Amino acid sequence: MTLLDMLPSLGAAYVPRCDPALWPADTCCVCGRITVDGLALEDLADAQGTPVRWGPILVTRVRSVIAGEVGVDAEFGDLLQAVVVNRHSVGAVIKVDVHGPGRGCVVPVELPADLRAGDVLALICSG
Repeated sequence: MTLLDMLPSLGAAYVPRCDPALWPADTCCVCGRITVDGLALEDLADAQGTPVRWGPILVTRVRSVIAGEVGVDAEFGDLLQAVVVNRHSVGAVIKVDVHGPGRGCVVPVELPADLRAGDVLALICSG
C-alpha cells in the first residue's frame, strides 16, 4: 500500500514518472525504482549490462552529463520518454539533449537536473 492509496486526496499532486500511454501496463514505481512485470530495470542492467532491451524499453547507463548534454551507452531511434530507474530524483526537471556514443541521434528530453554519470535510464523509443 502506498501513501497515495492511504491519502487519495494527494492524487491531484501526483505526477506519474512513466506515461501510461507509452509504458507496459504492468509498470510500477516501488521505492523510487521502476519495475516492469515485477523486474526492477536497475537489476536487469546490473545483471545483463547495458544497453539491454526489455520489451519496448531500452535500458541504458548515463556515461556523461556536461552542460545540458547527456551521453548514454546506447544507440536509439526516436526517443519518446526517458526516466531515471535506479532512484527517485529530487531535482527539478530540465530539458537536456540525450545522445548515444556515436552522437548519431541527439534528442531533447526532460530529465532531472540532478542526473549524474552512472544513473540507469529507461528509454521508450518509437518503432
